[in-house]
Amino acid sequence: PLEVENFLALTRLRLLAEARGVVSITEDLMYLQIAFAQPGIDYDAKALRNLPFRAETTQYPPGFRIHKKGLRPEEYLQAISEVLYLVG
Repeated sequence: PLEVENFLALTRLRLLAEARGVVSITEDLMYLQIAFAQPGIDYDAKALRNLPFRAETTQYPPGFRIHKKGLRPEEYLQAISEVLYLVG
């Protein structure tokens, strides 16, 4: 069922975020924000630029900001996961 698939996708995202040192994932009107506990995130900058959606790094909080424009709400989890897979 769809509810179970959503639960499993969210669980996978939580495990991935924890493994990468994420302290929060938030959403506002225009962005999805991923914040890390430590500054100086090691990530693949070229792959970040090549994502099919717009994502950029942030200084404060240290992390990433994903632009929601062009993404459907059901694509948010996948977009966040794709960014987190770029973090080393």
